[in-house]
Amino acid sequence: DHHAFVTERGGLVVLDVADPSNPSQMAGFETTGVARAIQIRGDYAYLTSDHSGFHVVDVSDDFSPTLVGSLEMPGSSYGLALKDDYAFVANSEYGLKIIDITSPTAPTLTAALGTPGNAYDVRVQGDYAYVADGESGLLVVDISDPESPSVAGSLELGGFINAIALEGEHAYVTDEDFGVRKIHIGDPSNPVLVASFETPGEPTEVVTYGEYVLVNDAFSILVLR
Repeated sequence: DHHAFVTERGGLVVLDVADPSNPSQMAGFETTGVARAIQIRGDYAYLTSDHSGFHVVDVSDDFSPTLVGSLEMPGSSYGLALKDDYAFVANSEYGLKIIDITSPTAPTLTAALGTPGNAYDVRVQGDYAYVADGESGLLVVDISDPESPSVAGSLELGGFINAIALEGEHAYVTDEDFGVRKIHIGDPSNPVLVASFETPGEPTEVVTYGEYVLVNDAFSILVLR
């Protein structure tokens, strides 16, 4: 269908994007705190929000999104990734949280791993979760056993890492102080910085699209390759 699900300060918004030049709002769902990350799987949208944790919203009816499950967490909940029956949440100063979503209506906490910095974002690839951990840099977590996550590797970068994207054997992270960093993760236990690109602003988001890296640089979008 021609629908987009986005988070904004007040919650979830469902947009009709059949005409990309003129998107229109179809419906919305308010969260208690500021809505941050979103992942869609089947009939459900999984959300994180500040000071209210993790939410599951039934979006089978695009015109009437309905909350069906929640899990309160302390602090701010930022980045979110899904793998199999688990959600992985970057929970700021409280580290990485792993949530069992086998039953979307009853999400339960499976494990928590404290991190040395502030967990802002997370991506999952294979048996590893890659965490943008603020001032402590990149943290690689072994999640082969979701009930017992453990740190497999790390890389301090000297700035403040707030977002991450993965493409093959490389991670791209945004650093508030030094722009975009490209890190080789072929050996998850030994991530290695291979390149940096200083941006004119303060980068806050990064995604990959084929051979391109797209960066939200505060007041502009940068396309790198």
